[in-house]
Amino acid sequence: MHCTLFNTTYNNNTYIGYNFDWFSDKGKIWFIPENNRNYGYFITTRFGKKLPYEGMNQHGLYISQTAV
Repeated sequence: MHCTLFNTTYNNNTYIGYNFDWFSDKGKIWFIPENNRNYGYFITTRFGKKLPYEGMNQHGLYISQTAV
């Protein structure tokens, strides 16, 4: 298993790409809208919303994990 994560910025737009080598049919993408207290964001997970492995908020702050 090898994971790759990269990003590049072109014309003030940042693009993020990755591969995730663990096969699972239980993966989900959750979209959580903004409210009066929190930014909107999305997360991807295989084990429920409380155990995400990547995500990004509405301003582009992005987090991900990789494994080797």
